[in-house]
Formats: sequence, C-alpha cells, structure tokens
Amino acid sequence: SSCITIIRITPNGFQQLVGVPYGKQDGAHGAILLAEPLSGFDSFLRDIYIYTSIVGVLALILSLFMVRRLSRSIIRPLISMKDSAAAIASGDYTRKVEVHGEDEVAALGRALNALGNDLSAFVDKTERTEKIRRDFVANVSHELRTPITIIRGYNEAISDGTITDKEMIQRYRALINEETIRLERMIRELLNISRFQASDELTTGIEPLPLAEIVRNVTEKLMVKSVKRHVTLVIHADENIAVVGNGDQLVQLIMILGDNALKYSPDNGTISFTAVRQEDGSVLLSVADQGPGIPEEDLPFIWERFYKVDKSHCRNVPGTGLGLAIAKEIIRVHGAKAQVFSIPRVGTRFEVTFPKEKVVLC
Repeated sequence: SSCITIIRITPNGFQQLVGVPYGKQDGAHGAILLAEPLSGFDSFLRDIYIYTSIVGVLALILSLFMVRRLSRSIIRPLISMKDSAAAIASGDYTRKVEVHGEDEVAALGRALNALGNDLSAFVDKTERTEKIRRDFVANVSHELRTPITIIRGYNEAISDGTITDKEMIQRYRALINEETIRLERMIRELLNISRFQASDELTTGIEPLPLAEIVRNVTEKLMVKSVKRHVTLVIHADENIAVVGNGDQLVQLIMILGDNALKYSPDNGTISFTAVRQEDGSVLLSVADQGPGIPEEDLPFIWERFYKVDKSHCRNVPGTGLGLAIAKEIIRVHGAKAQVFSIPRVGTRFEVTFPKEKVVLC
C-alpha cells in the first residue's frame, strides 16, 4: 500500500526505482515497478565537484597572495632594520628605517632610528671636540712661536752679557715684559674660544640684561683711548629693551666690536653704537666706524682665528687676531646672527641680531 523508492548504482550511473503495490486491501496481488536513470543528478554532482574545485583553487591562490603580502609587510621592515643596523655599524648614521603603523615592529624601527640619531649626535660632538683640540694645538704652536722666540732671544742677550748698556738692557726687559703680556693674553683668548666652542648654548649666568646700559659701560671704558685720538663715540640705544644672556660675555662682545672699530677708525672720526628693537621683535646691535673698510675678498674670513686683513689695505694695528673669533662664539651661544657691511674708504658696520625669544621689554 506504500510507495517504495530505491536508488541503484549501475555501471551507467545512478538509477531510481519506484515500486507501487496493487490489489485488494487484504492482500497485494502485484506491484508496478518504474525505473528511471538519474542523469540529472549525475550532472548536478559533477557541477558541485567542478565548482568546489574552482572555489578551492581560488581560495588557495587568494590565501597564498594574502600570506605573501602579510609576510612582505613583516619581513620588509626587518630587512630595512638589518640594513640600517649594518650601516650604523659601518659609521653611516643617516640610514633610516621607514616606519608605518603602531605595532611592535614599528616601535622597533623608531627605536633604531632614535639610536642612529643619538649616535650621530655623539659622533659629531666627539669630532667637534677633537677638532677643537687639534685647532688649539695648531694655533698655539703657530702663533706662540714668535713671542717665545723674541723672549728667548732678548733673555739670552741679557744673560750672555752681550748687552752691557743699562738703557738697552732696560729696553730689552720691557720688550720681554710686553711679549709675556701678549703671550698671556693670547693663551687666555684661545682658552675662551675653546670653552665657547665646547658648549652649544649658555648654561650659566643667564638673565635679562639692559642692552643700553651695557653699551654705555663699554663706551666709558673705550673713552680713554678715543679721547687721545679725538674719536667721537655716539650711542643710540633703546632704554626699554633687555636681552637674555650672560652679562660678562655681552660686555666682552661689545668691547671686541668697539675696540676693533677704534683701532681702525681715523683720528677725528666717529664710531656709532646702536641697540634698537626691530619690527619683528628682534633686537639689532650694531657698531659702525669710518675706517678704511674691509676688502670684499676678506669678509668671509674675518671671523677665523688669527686672520688679519691684508696690511696693504689698512694700517698695521696691534692684536692677536682672536677677537672676532671670540665674538663669533659669543654670538653663536646666544642664538644670535651676525652680518658685516663694509665699503672701502668709507667704513665698516657689524650687526648682531638677537631673536625675539631672547628679548625682554623693560
């Protein structure tokens, strides 16, 4: 009374058999058996196999692509770090790691970059210190030879009895004393330059300083020399500005510039000291003279140690050639900038500009 369905596998594929009994209710007299091949089912299963294979292959390719991309994103920074570490080991501190993201690999890259920067700064400071030492030794051996030779020659002449005239002996002793003082001053100035070069910025004695008052104090000290040569000192300074810095060093800076101007100024000339606040908030300090000027070809070198302008362009003036080198270092540690304007036979003007960060209004 019930339908029976059978699926049979044959060499030709799947086959569906359906049997339906027939007869009276009290018993079956027979059955009707229907057989039909399942070719459509075979096609369906075949499509499933094909699509499954295609999807599997695509998934495998996509997985390989993703794994490769992920591996490269991890391995590439590591290779860059390896190359950077090798460069640092060989002395190249400019090689940097490209950092992306905020993960542990990126943090390691930033740490390696920071290490390179620190090592570069340390090596630069070490090289600068070594250069300062070499320059100091070279300058001392070159510039101190002359006064030492003079002192030795005069002293031997006195000690050997070659000179018997008392006035000549007294003259030789005075020359020895002058050269000794010059030697002492030169050594002191060399030490000052080395001390300034060893520091990147001011660390002691920093306070707001009234620039006008410092200029007046310096001109008072120069007054004795200027009066003898009838040189007029003119001051134009703003009383309401102060510069943050070291008082002794600023006095020394203005003294160097003023003393240089006085040395090269003609008799009856004028030296102008100016200290004013500019529109951008910075302060301009200038010292101008009416001297013979500085030749254009000498301007790039006037800040170097022991450099002196060609004597054919100006009269021979006393000095160690270290004043402007000291002034340069004082300007640098105060974060200021210097410029020089000079016209032959007209005069020279030194300008020092202090940034507005260093300016305080009184």
